[in-house]
Amino acid sequence: MPYCKNCGKQIDDYSGLCKECRDEQIIFGEKDPFRVEPVETTQNGAYNSTAYTPAYTPFSTAGQKEEMPTASKGSRMEGFGKALTSTLLGFASYILVLIAFGLFAAAVEQFHVYDYDVGLIPAAVVMLLLAIAAGVVSLIFGIRSIKLFASCKKEGKVKPIATLVLGIVGIAFAALTMLFAFLCLIMLLAVASFL
Repeated sequence: MPYCKNCGKQIDDYSGLCKECRDEQIIFGEKDPFRVEPVETTQNGAYNSTAYTPAYTPFSTAGQKEEMPTASKGSRMEGFGKALTSTLLGFASYILVLIAFGLFAAAVEQFHVYDYDVGLIPAAVVMLLLAIAAGVVSLIFGIRSIKLFASCKKEGKVKPIATLVLGIVGIAFAALTMLFAFLCLIMLLAVASFL
């Protein structure tokens, strides 16, 4: 009769493993990582150093996969989403404030020439408020992106350059938005003085 090649028990079939060892193999895979193989000795009782190979050594790094950098270790893409949002919102707020500026300019022109309101002021005010809201969010995300870059640099992590660049661009758009919003408010006061 055949014997189990793992534990040495006598088995009925020729599979090479007894039921317990087969179950262990199904649960733990080929070898149990926490099981230490028995030490073999030679015929005179001496230690056979080539036979002892522990299945698990806690300090061994052999066979382990190299870890990819994650956001906690620093990544070139860390904070990229906020920085991109800052840039896109900044651009959108800049476009909105330019539209509001144009509407206010048209309203001032119509007051000077025709001396009546054609409904441009409410549309300009709505555009201006949307532009200011988007500009403020863009400014906040841009500042956070730059702070994230500075903290990564300080901690020695990978520097997210794209985050820095997009954060700066978002802040620039937000600054332009605030400048044009200030000019729009001056025009609104000019229009209000005509009423």
